[in-house]
Amino acid sequence: MKKYHRGRQMVSLLGAFFFVCPWAQATSIERSKAAAALFERFETVSYAEGIVLQDLSDPGKGTLGDLEGLRTPFWFLRVGLRILGKNASAEAFGAAEALLVGTKDYRAPKGLGAVRSQNCSIMILKAGTRFDFRDYIHGHSLPTAAGAAVWNWSGHAGEFGELDPTPSTFYGTLILNYLLVSNNLKEIEVIASHLTAPDDNSTIPKEISHWDWLNQHGVWSYRRYRHTGVVDRVAAGMYRVSPNTEALLFAVDWDSKRFVLRLFCCVDGDEGTPVKINASGILPRFKSVCGRGIYESSFSFTGGEEDVDERLFIVMNLLGFGIYL
Repeated sequence: MKKYHRGRQMVSLLGAFFFVCPWAQATSIERSKAAAALFERFETVSYAEGIVLQDLSDPGKGTLGDLEGLRTPFWFLRVGLRILGKNASAEAFGAAEALLVGTKDYRAPKGLGAVRSQNCSIMILKAGTRFDFRDYIHGHSLPTAAGAAVWNWSGHAGEFGELDPTPSTFYGTLILNYLLVSNNLKEIEVIASHLTAPDDNSTIPKEISHWDWLNQHGVWSYRRYRHTGVVDRVAAGMYRVSPNTEALLFAVDWDSKRFVLRLFCCVDGDEGTPVKINASGILPRFKSVCGRGIYESSFSFTGGEEDVDERLFIVMNLLGFGIYL
């Protein structure tokens, strides 16, 4: 495996997917409201539905096949629900119609492990389904978030790396048809308030480019780069990203069986980041498309192209989902 960074190698776990499956869609308003809440608070927002949720519900069945890495952005939620015990993970993912997660403040692990971040997940539950934290947690809840009880639990999730056994703390609440889980109490309170606000909070911030196109896809990630306050640019996947870079978009196009990357630069003709983030030459070259300062790269996930795994490793690192191996 090639090394993409100096020192420890940072990669993410993705493979190739060889079939297409339909998925049930949450309502457009529910998706937009959850996405808008996360875009206001987090740097990278990821979305998944359908077959990805099936795989998260029971990873042992191998529903995703060689593309199991599409669940990578949701690893903290998956581990947190497993720590609850019993069938919490299977019940929650089985009740979900769609899943979003927001991440920010990326830090390297101590030793080997996944890049850690502040995060908050939102599960949009199917109508008529049930999930109750009281089935798994005994005792009193914390003060409420937007009128709903907040529950907390802890356990070893490997959040801080192999050399740091500090247990992770999880906070969860169920409000309307949204199930929220975060590693930060403040974030879960703010997100809950956004989701229950009486006014229409489903408007996506105007800074989010190409939302209408992105919202047509069943699996996507959108990173709106924050260039200030970055503690570790390598862990954040930003060590080759110039200050002129605004955002990175990743989407799965099931129809064409391709992964699509779009890079947004605020300066037209800025070849810095499109060239530098592909210094290894593994990704297909970014080409100018769709207007000024927009570059696109895409590649097949049907197994017909070489280096699919390596290309996806780079993509996930850029989105903030790297792993030190």
